Amino acid sequence: MPIEKPSISVLELVGPLLSVTGFGFAVAITVVAVVLSLPLSRMTALLVMNVADSPLVQIIDTPAHGPVVARPISDAQLDAIERTSSHRTGYLDLTFTFAWTAICNIFASAVTLIWAIAFGNQPILTSTSTIANISSSIVATMVTYAMLQMLSSLNAAYNFARVANNSYRSQVVDSTRKHREQQGDRRGIGRFIELFWS
Repeated sequence: MPIEKPSISVLELVGPLLSVTGFGFAVAITVVAVVLSLPLSRMTALLVMNVADSPLVQIIDTPAHGPVVARPISDAQLDAIERTSSHRTGYLDLTFTFAWTAICNIFASAVTLIWAIAFGNQPILTSTSTIANISSSIVATMVTYAMLQMLSSLNAAYNFARVANNSYRSQVVDSTRKHREQQGDRRGIGRFIELFWS
């Protein structure tokens, strides 16, 4: 009695593959929306002003004007930065990474749906059809690429979190120093009054 080889049909894999690609698309679009809605702060200014392959631009937060460039920079350089839209910045790279992840997941979903329509009841592991095997390989490649792109996006999100962490930490340290300076001034005045009245 011959032993039957276990086989999985195309339709049995379509649901899990669409779930994975749908999840990747949802996460990517959500992060793109969050990045595009970031308010202008020191952290956002760091991402927008620092251009790939150029000296690092330091940003400070001023109470009167908000985020400004800390290092000396000429008006001509500021004008060049303002006019040029082709430079790669951290902000554009972050947005592109997640937008590309969303596009990859859309393509992977589309290829999976076409695969399901064309070869729905075909077995995957025991198929003798060359076209079915090639299409299975294409789907596997597209879904794998979409998943790897999602890992790349998670790495980009972690790098963004590091920038945010450093920015928020410096804001807290600065406000703590200002608070201590104000408290020190008050203590100094209080000490002066104590000495004056005693």
